[in-house]
Amino acid sequence: MPIAIKGIQTGRGPNGELPIRREIDEWWFSSDPNDLNQRSLFIYALIKFQNRGLDKNDDRSYLNIAGIHGYPLLPWPRNPKESGGYYCAHDRVTFATWHTPYMLLFEQRLHEEMLALIPSTFAKKDQDDMIKAADTWRLPFWDWAMKKPDWNPTNPDDPVNKIPGSGPNVPFIITQKQIPVRTKTEIAVPIDNPMFQFAVPGSFGNYGVKDETAPWYEACRVTSRWPDLPAKLNVKKWNTEVSLAQKSAYFEGQNQDYKKITKQLQGSVGNEHGKYYANTLPEAVYRLFRSVDAQGKPVMPYEKFSTGSFKYGQRVVEYPSLEAIHNNIHNFSGGSGYLGDPSTAAYDPLFWLHHCNVDRLLAIWQDLFSPETHKWLDTGAGGRNGPEAKLSPFSTDEEGNLFTSVTCSFKHQEFGYTYPELKKWVFTKDGKFDQEAYSNSIHTEIERLYSTTPKAALLLQSNKKAARQQMAAMTAENLLVENFPPALIDMVPKPVSDSIQAPLGDISSDAFGDPAPASWQSNDYVVNVVYERFALEGRPYSITFFLGDVPSTSAYDFADDLTAIGRVYNFSSEVEGRGVDESGCASCKELRDENALSSGQVILTDYLIERITLGEAQRGLTLGSLDQVEVIEYLRKNLHWRITDFYENIIPKENMPSLKISVATAQGTHFSEASKPSQYSAYTMLWDTTEGRLGGAAPGDV
Repeated sequence: MPIAIKGIQTGRGPNGELPIRREIDEWWFSSDPNDLNQRSLFIYALIKFQNRGLDKNDDRSYLNIAGIHGYPLLPWPRNPKESGGYYCAHDRVTFATWHTPYMLLFEQRLHEEMLALIPSTFAKKDQDDMIKAADTWRLPFWDWAMKKPDWNPTNPDDPVNKIPGSGPNVPFIITQKQIPVRTKTEIAVPIDNPMFQFAVPGSFGNYGVKDETAPWYEACRVTSRWPDLPAKLNVKKWNTEVSLAQKSAYFEGQNQDYKKITKQLQGSVGNEHGKYYANTLPEAVYRLFRSVDAQGKPVMPYEKFSTGSFKYGQRVVEYPSLEAIHNNIHNFSGGSGYLGDPSTAAYDPLFWLHHCNVDRLLAIWQDLFSPETHKWLDTGAGGRNGPEAKLSPFSTDEEGNLFTSVTCSFKHQEFGYTYPELKKWVFTKDGKFDQEAYSNSIHTEIERLYSTTPKAALLLQSNKKAARQQMAAMTAENLLVENFPPALIDMVPKPVSDSIQAPLGDISSDAFGDPAPASWQSNDYVVNVVYERFALEGRPYSITFFLGDVPSTSAYDFADDLTAIGRVYNFSSEVEGRGVDESGCASCKELRDENALSSGQVILTDYLIERITLGEAQRGLTLGSLDQVEVIEYLRKNLHWRITDFYENIIPKENMPSLKISVATAQGTHFSEASKPSQYSAYTMLWDTTEGRLGGAAPGDV
């Protein structure tokens, strides 16, 4: 019978207030009594959910709901009204909206488990408080692009766990093998943490995970993140060279390497005593929300924001996408573990926090750029890419009527949740909604959390005066939360800079010094990537970019290589590993047979400025400025790329003739007014940097 996905309908306020899906660490470290109750409920409910119905017929089990995303290749629910649902929207415009009801379903199921366990788990005098906690709880998101503390996992109470550190980081909860929870006696008792991993009796092979080219996938019984598997692994090597001890460690999920995830998220930040500081993961998110270019034209239509599918002749600003960033997070978080492969990713509990953040970014974009979203929604088109495409297998009711992108967009009020940036009731007075103040508030928060290139540009000689003025106007909270290069922090007045070691709640918000400059400028440089997602029959691979010498190793773990600056990941699996039966996913097969192309982008500017400020010679050249002639010469010698598969095998560029790498430049204008996003002129292609090289693009290629 179809499961009606309605969202949690409790916990609303009298004036339009909605319960908020909160950032996981902000929620987890809250001392509010209701939040503390929610923590225990979340852990208990997730354990119960994961242990429920480990068979092929329980549609409400964690195992089978996770299996919607790939294995075990069975329809969900077991008797659907509409057969042949292809549970894959990757590389389609419906990518982001398909995951919206998926998150709702997961959230709804956890709430059901919470309410069911309260009578038997907590003392009667506490049960009303626990019901209130359950009814106001919503699924938290993991903001993988914001600055987070450099965790001390051995001491949750260490003040360092409340101070933003080097850059993006994992949720604290996944660093803990056990978690303390409330009991009937109100004494906190540590229990196994269900966010640490997910295990099944026997092996995942017993539950439909099959992969003849990677038998270790079906043999393990516990999910792993960055498992310690041998390099260049294949079936023969697994059978003849991998020791029983290594196999046992993998089977039992002993490799939960959260530190490796942190390194991927932060890149070379922190290596060599802080010598390298550039990290453009936050900036990649920021650039999704630039509203208009210098001519006042929308930067990208909704279709390009949502998906990474490539269309010949598309503009440079249309190469990045929410899906492309999402792909990299799967790679950074899972490595060659379950989270790095779409056919198994949803078994890993971290998947749900990751995709809740994807849904948050979608919701913010739709609210900021409602006209652009409606241009697509109002077309009424069907097909796999249309707003009326059925988002199978997710039903709006028990009759089996399926969601579409139209029925799940702009529906927070109906679904009973919102996100921290989207509290519309705050901007409503006497029944009137202040759209301008609301939009400015969202842009300000995006600037605060994610912008890096505008700040890096202040290090240029031409922007020195602007840098002094801008940094004199900063508060301690600005310095803690935002992504400033170390050299800029050195310009801050000492009373402010001294206070940035305090937790956020203890700092002053007073500003110092002169007003900030109105704007400053810099040349911008990006690498555009066109690739065939199914070039290796769908097997996962990455394209890693370097400025300088290319390491002799495969560099799949690119954070260990100081010249590595970015990556594009295809986030795919063989088509036979997707879909509702062993014939595979029809959508994936269609894309494969069409040799469909995807796009991605790597931001160069921050790394070029880093090289300028360090003054290091690379391959005989020292970069002195962002002047176009100088940068072209520098990139000819120093920009390189390498293709590597899931298991660190280097793929010869000759084997991927569809790969097309190009470089483009524009002039960026950045503003001190936080609510005003950076603007870029029209981009110009720099064919001289790539033409004639393997994988390099020439005029007419893209």
